[in-house]
Amino acid sequence: MSNFFKLAMFSLSVLIIFNVSSGFKIDPKNPPTGQTGAPNETTCSTASGCHSGGTYSGTVALSGLPDKILPLTTYDISVNLTSTCVRTGFELTVLDKSNANCGTLTAGTNNNVKAAGTRVYVRQTNASNLSGGKASYSFKWKSPASIVGDSAFFYYVMLQANGNGSTSGDNVAKGKKGVSISAVSATDDNIDEKMVQIFPNPTADFVNLKSDFQEPLQVKMINSEGKGLMNFTLDKSKSLDVRTLSNGVYFLSFKKGNQTFTKRINITH
Repeated sequence: MSNFFKLAMFSLSVLIIFNVSSGFKIDPKNPPTGQTGAPNETTCSTASGCHSGGTYSGTVALSGLPDKILPLTTYDISVNLTSTCVRTGFELTVLDKSNANCGTLTAGTNNNVKAAGTRVYVRQTNASNLSGGKASYSFKWKSPASIVGDSAFFYYVMLQANGNGSTSGDNVAKGKKGVSISAVSATDDNIDEKMVQIFPNPTADFVNLKSDFQEPLQVKMINSEGKGLMNFTLDKSKSLDVRTLSNGVYFLSFKKGNQTFTKRINITH
């Protein structure tokens, strides 16, 4: 093998290695987890060897998420950046008050979900160019049946990159949104869920239901994972035997015509 051929192959190998090793930084794909700015996390602007030196003052916000959420409900969420930067990416995680993972994330277009340790993240698959100073990524989040502390916190960052082919001159826009979960939910403002009483609550063995509605109600009992356990009709009053159910939070979904509302039961043996 000639020295010229060896030199050419060596140069090609170096070029390939350089492109592979620097590919994430130039055009980030599937960024590393743990970069949302959540408790005990950094961001890609504070992590060593990552993006730095930028002075963009863009803003980032979530849309599609109300301040008060319903249990076992799926929300279509977008994380939105307004900035003068050129390119962007994002990462988000959802935690409860104990900093544990909360709810279920489902990826949308050009993003994916990745679990790391006890936390779960949604992040960009490919970086995106801004259009008119704006960019966004959309995904879904399903709330759990109950949340520790009755609150969930969304931690998220969006990269503000200048598109110069390196990590210099970039910084992030960081955000946090807190929401609270409703113990009782109704699908119609005109329905009075107070007309159904549940007692005792918490309970260890039996729970009594009393309805002041004139019409019978169709009732479904579900566990904290959304699995249906029983269906029955409530006509004025009924006693449920819950001695065989495990300790935890359960929900009774009441249906009156085309209206529904939900009440929570705590079972503690």
